[in-house]
Amino acid sequence: MEFYTNFHTHCTYCDGKSKLEEIILKAIKQNLRFLGFSSHFPVRTEKHNFFWTMKPENIRNYLDDLEELALKYQDKIYLFKGFETDFIEGELIPNREIKDKYNLDYQIASVHYLTNFASGKLFCADSHLEDYQRALAELYDNDYRKIVEHYLRNSEMMISQGEFEVIGHLDLFKKSLAKINPEYLKEGWYLDRMNDILNLIKKKDIIIEINTGGKARGYTDDFYPALEILKMAQAKDIKIMINSDSHHKDTLLAHFEEAYNYAITAGFKEIYYFTKKGLDRQAL
Repeated sequence: MEFYTNFHTHCTYCDGKSKLEEIILKAIKQNLRFLGFSSHFPVRTEKHNFFWTMKPENIRNYLDDLEELALKYQDKIYLFKGFETDFIEGELIPNREIKDKYNLDYQIASVHYLTNFASGKLFCADSHLEDYQRALAELYDNDYRKIVEHYLRNSEMMISQGEFEVIGHLDLFKKSLAKINPEYLKEGWYLDRMNDILNLIKKKDIIIEINTGGKARGYTDDFYPALEILKMAQAKDIKIMINSDSHHKDTLLAHFEEAYNYAITAGFKEIYYFTKKGLDRQAL
């Protein structure tokens, strides 16, 4: 590649392990020309207090620090301000209001939590296998399809109701689902539902990320989304970008060369990235 880009990056303002400037210096060494930070937007209320999201009182410091560092390193790298904002049914929607309020360059919208209104409980779709098995028994009648359907319904609502630039880890549930039922990708109902989701993504001109974070942390054997889904996206001419979902400076470009080949295998010829003038693209 002529140069690298990454727009899904977490730092110590949320659950990342490296400070902003540490990440920037590492990025410069790695020929990363366009770098976006996407700390988890705060979900810290009396009802939900997600420790891995940013504290509300730190938002201003996060944004101010980024602006200061963007000026300091402007001759070496382009920096972008963003949030990874959760969709929580009936509570939080990644929308234009958030972007405008904080003068963001972009938002990544993600589903991490599913609300079970009957029990009043939240299930974390980013959970490990034992948590999935517990949720199956307690909340989903031991039917893994019900978890997937719940996740996809939330994704549909997020896409339909929200306003954002990038959708994060489109099939996050495969982290554990692939261990429960390795054959789910061959099931017609699943491919049909994903086709519906992709049609919505195309209609709203949202970018899908190839997210290398699951593999970098040893949770998955490949990337989000699965190759079969990525091929479907390519057939619909949906835009993609490659992101690491990095939580440490040393994983900024984790598995990127493999991810580029993954995109090529799916039929893509280019990837997109943000610039200060809008979207641009780079040939694979």
